[in-house]
Amino acid sequence: MCEGREPDAPANPAVEPAGAEIADEVSGESVFERVDHEGAVAPDVLAGLAARAGEDDDIAPMTRPPPRALGVALALASAALLVAACFSHRWLANKHLGDFGYSPLAFQQCGARCETISNFQVFETASNLPFEENRVSMAFPLAGLLVFIVLLVAAAGLVVAAGIAVANRRPNLPISPTTFALLGIMIGLISGCVFVATKPGGVGAVGVAWSFWAFGIGSVTGIAGAQLLARQIRPSDPDLLHDAMNPDQF
Repeated sequence: MCEGREPDAPANPAVEPAGAEIADEVSGESVFERVDHEGAVAPDVLAGLAARAGEDDDIAPMTRPPPRALGVALALASAALLVAACFSHRWLANKHLGDFGYSPLAFQQCGARCETISNFQVFETASNLPFEENRVSMAFPLAGLLVFIVLLVAAAGLVVAAGIAVANRRPNLPISPTTFALLGIMIGLISGCVFVATKPGGVGAVGVAWSFWAFGIGSVTGIAGAQLLARQIRPSDPDLLHDAMNPDQF
């Protein structure tokens, strides 16, 4: 009826293949057009894709590692506090009643001279007292001994980890020293609370003193320092995609 009129374009034109926009700059052929009948891709196409992938990696945001000096400083400070807490007799004390106190291993009382007995001797002596409220639980000396051991292990792990970080090494160890440090601190926190909770003398006789607070601060800084150093000294992860787009491998 309307002669000479061109037919309308189809309502749904064919969708251009997704690889058409990735075209060769010289020939203008798309990646799909450079694939032969056997499914092999031309080497120059692979090289171009690898170059583009490398450019994307160059502009990708990089994860910035934490400062090495901060982790080393926290670890050494924590180790010093934990060692001081292990050997100090001021975990439990009462300055209003005299110069005496408890360490995780022993009780010390000072007058004209200082006398020291172990916490196990304190337990045995208190076991003979006639009143139940004056006796000491066996958990008191056992928890103190456990605190002493695990805090020294934690301090040693922190010092070793700090030394590895200062040397800028990443050794492939079966167990990282930061793992020993974290486990020691975690066990120490539990056993330290048990040690204080089962203290002799009843309510008001003795209370926590500066050694206990050194233990708490050292534990917190030790956890932070171990976490920072764990990232600094762990072995480097292998690059599984190294040479993955190398045309010579196809």
